[in-house]
Amino acid sequence: MVDESVRTQQIEEALKHALARQKVEKVAELDLTMLAVAIEALIGLEPVNPIDPEGDGLTSSELNAANDL
Repeated sequence: MVDESVRTQQIEEALKHALARQKVEKVAELDLTMLAVAIEALIGLEPVNPIDPEGDGLTSSELNAANDL
């Protein structure tokens, strides 16, 4: 088990690196999904698939949206 202060520091570092990869001028431009994936990867959770954020399988509308990418 990782000490809470160490985990907090690791999350801060992950956020710093994830934010550095995003060239944004406004908070509204941040890709929060990418940040969530970076943090989830750090703490060992299965990352969220941005195409299927609910994790319940792709619906027709999600498949259509994925095809538009």
